[in-house]
Amino acid sequence: MKTLIILSISSLLISFNANSQKTKTSAVWLKIDDQKILPTKVGTKLKSTDETLNAIITKNKVQSVEYVFSNSRNPELKKVVQFTCDCNAENLYADLVNNTKSVRGVEIAPVYETLATPNDYTTIFPNDYALNLIGAQAAWDVTTGSSDVIIGISDQNFEVSHEELAGKVLFYDATNTATKTHGTAVAINAAGNTNNGVGKSSIGYNSSLKLYRMNYNEALAASYAGVRVLNLSWTSGCTFNSYAQAAIDEIWNNRTFIVASAGNGTTCDGPTNLVYPAAYDHVFAVTSIGPNDNHERTPGNASTTHQHNSSVDICAPGYDVAISAAPGWYLTNNGTSFAAPYVTGTVALMVAANPCLTNDEIETLLRESAVNIDALNPSYAGQLGAGRLNAGMAVSRAKSMTILEIESDVYTIGCTPNSGKIQILNGVYNPEASFEYNWSNGATTSALVNLPNGTYTVVVTAGCASDTASFEINTNLTQSTAQIVNSTVPTMPNGSINLTVTGDGPFTYQWNNGSTAEDLNGIVSGTYSVTISNSNGCSKTLNYTVGYNRLKPRFKN
Repeated sequence: MKTLIILSISSLLISFNANSQKTKTSAVWLKIDDQKILPTKVGTKLKSTDETLNAIITKNKVQSVEYVFSNSRNPELKKVVQFTCDCNAENLYADLVNNTKSVRGVEIAPVYETLATPNDYTTIFPNDYALNLIGAQAAWDVTTGSSDVIIGISDQNFEVSHEELAGKVLFYDATNTATKTHGTAVAINAAGNTNNGVGKSSIGYNSSLKLYRMNYNEALAASYAGVRVLNLSWTSGCTFNSYAQAAIDEIWNNRTFIVASAGNGTTCDGPTNLVYPAAYDHVFAVTSIGPNDNHERTPGNASTTHQHNSSVDICAPGYDVAISAAPGWYLTNNGTSFAAPYVTGTVALMVAANPCLTNDEIETLLRESAVNIDALNPSYAGQLGAGRLNAGMAVSRAKSMTILEIESDVYTIGCTPNSGKIQILNGVYNPEASFEYNWSNGATTSALVNLPNGTYTVVVTAGCASDTASFEINTNLTQSTAQIVNSTVPTMPNGSINLTVTGDGPFTYQWNNGSTAEDLNGIVSGTYSVTISNSNGCSKTLNYTVGYNRLKPRFKN
């Protein structure tokens, strides 16, 4: 267990206040098909060659025009531009929609805000109840994660020199000048240094981190930089935006799992209202619970809840949880911003345990392993998603999930050489994956026929999963030898036939004298035939002759 270092640094309190972090701008998103009329800077002002559009720019004091999704690979998203103005965004929106046909797809731009609800800055936490509640140690019994699994954190800014982040960060934009406290706390909760003798433990343990700014374009950059799970502990507003949804879809389709904080109760004017990006499709939304699975931070006080609505997918500890907001500064705090990273770190452990998981499988495992807490929170039943995160169970189930298992038939279709056959029957957990077969004899099909005797090895691949199996073919029914003992006189039953049979058994025996034993004993001289059969239905008949030894007569002298 790590040594806990608690410091009170009052000079940081104001900078960590969520209300001072808001980066509201007046802006709209739109598309301009004719690049010739795209506004450009002329001196200190923006101007367009389209007179109507130019009038709107002047009237609304549009200050800048920039492409929104430069990191996207979706041609339509790459066309989206942002008009930022010294005006009311709704007025700019109305002018563009009603007064010009030069643009299309106009929408109010998101307003990015963090979702911390800071209080109790200098509270000393005696233990990290959150990690105990979600079963972190049970998860770590399965895996402590892998540095090959990259967690992306899109947030304000980060203190990469923090003792809990040193050595963990693979990417960071050093030109970022935004406040660092919120992003630092989120990143550490997801995958701060663990088992290093200082600070606090983090659920994501050995996972790596890439740290990005707080917007959708940066989220796209993270996905294309190899981030497997992406944490968005912020809000971009309270209304749906089709461009943002398209960006989210692109990230999801690029195999990046997205986790977002659901909102802090007062977000979007009430806990039952939808908050974005958490409410978008393909985003796994996390709300808060306390140490007793209580959704009300103060049980009995409905005004102390975070978001609960149809978009919530799961709950995680978000009340009075242990965080670190700056080097040497450890405290407890509240916010779905800090609940989401517990899920993000858990997903990283799941992927480390089973790299072939799809996004759909991750979501299913998180839901199926969650602890239902509706009975403990009857006023919010049906609004808390699948229940409370159970990291131990989720990681265990990810590990035990069948990825690829080869099943086959190996048999002969005749009883002669070069008649063996192997048929791969099965398959894979993910039915969408296509199979590839690579045999030791160079074949690439699921079935091999007309095989000579020998050993055949196949590597079956389906997506990122693979398995190897070897099969033995022996189409020769038998190789047999017989030790024959002749009888002493033709009618004396003291002869024998002792068989030694090798080949593709087990074998059955049918002698012409009615015996079904492998060997014959106590037989008289004569010809004996035996039909030897195996379980493949092949048979072979062999003939043996038992003679007799004449006794030489004795003469007296």
